[in-house]
Amino acid sequence: MQAANNFCYVYVGDRRYILSDGLTAAAERLRPQFLRVHRSYLVNPARVLGIRRPTRSTVALEMDTPARDLVPVGGQYRESVRSALGL
Repeated sequence: MQAANNFCYVYVGDRRYILSDGLTAAAERLRPQFLRVHRSYLVNPARVLGIRRPTRSTVALEMDTPARDLVPVGGQYRESVRSALGL
């Protein structure tokens, strides 16, 4: 899921849907199946292939998508992401 103003996008496979809730409301409803990893992103932990360091100061999750998308991990979420993913 990706935040976009007062709504958010939900990605399922190669499709994108609009959810009328903001990301915070969606995170509350979808917990614990989805993990907040950034102020603008929620991910399904089962779809995380690994953790990457695109640069020395950034961390991203490699997702199980055809393009192996990288989702940024916000600084305040790094420890909770590591813990939730067992890294």
